[in-house]
Amino acid sequence: MAVEVFHKTGHVRSRIVDGLAVILDLRRGNYVILDKVATAMWRALLTADPADRILILEQQFAVPVPQLAADLETFSEQCVARGFLAERPTPPAARRTLLRVRRGPMALRAWWSLLATARSLATQGFSSIYHRYSTFARPVGDETEFDDLLQRAERAFARAEHFFVMRAAPKDCLPRSLALYRFMLSVGVPVDHCIGVIRFPFAAHAWVECRGRVLNDTEANVRLYAELARI
Repeated sequence: MAVEVFHKTGHVRSRIVDGLAVILDLRRGNYVILDKVATAMWRALLTADPADRILILEQQFAVPVPQLAADLETFSEQCVARGFLAERPTPPAARRTLLRVRRGPMALRAWWSLLATARSLATQGFSSIYHRYSTFARPVGDETEFDDLLQRAERAFARAEHFFVMRAAPKDCLPRSLALYRFMLSVGVPVDHCIGVIRFPFAAHAWVECRGRVLNDTEANVRLYAELARI
């Protein structure tokens, strides 16, 4: 392959978890776990100088250099074909305008976020919704009123959840966390949406953080997961 410098595509997130590369394909909404050899090649393609890749792999595996070169070539072609790697880095998504603030009780706005997110995921799919939510602008508010706003918003979302049942319950962390993310931004609370994994036995989880504090979940629970994606 003529291309020598590779970058992860914009819809790919990855992390080394317990020695193996875990790839989250946001476009397809699935995870790929590479084996030991593929993980070494993934690292070499992304972090090593092109001239040093074969030398680095030769130090790890007792395989003749011609075979290593052929295997690395095949692996890189497969990564490009699957949309994991590209020649040029993907420009970051631009944050757009703030979400329109809906009038009415805060709990009703929270309920609307739950409904809108659940419907959108069902009709448009994860990739489309995750991309759209990633473009929401981060609000900038008055620091003196922030703590009170956050507390009121948390209570409102908790009340709204009592009147909304997800089809995937109790395994509904993705729609609930995306709804919480949308709601918090809409009321002026700057938050992050996170996705993490446990490699063995494999499990994925999604949650929301506000300035490092976990919302609507527990710190002990989310820290079990290696973070793969954050918006």
